[in-house]
Amino acid sequence: MLMRGLDTLPSVAIRPNFVIIASPGQSFERVRVKDATRTLVDAELHGARFDWPSSAPPLEDGSIYRLVLVPGRGDDRTLKLSFRAAADSLGAPQTIVLIHAGR
Repeated sequence: MLMRGLDTLPSVAIRPNFVIIASPGQSFERVRVKDATRTLVDAELHGARFDWPSSAPPLEDGSIYRLVLVPGRGDDRTLKLSFRAAADSLGAPQTIVLIHAGR
């Protein structure tokens, strides 16, 4: 699945992996995954791929979350995307999600 500014909430797996495709010269240093009240994951990014940590519990099926990508440079903007988690099953969303983070 490719996530760009979508009008509908995309569904992603409950243990998703993200690949961030940024514009040349743009980078992100942190990724956060939040629910309505708390931050579930706050991790440093090392490259373009973020794999769901094995130490973090899976996302709850049907719940809505926000992915926040924090830029490495102060003049870049923070990218925020919302999504719905979907349990793994036949026809479930892809485990790897491509995020186009171009300006």
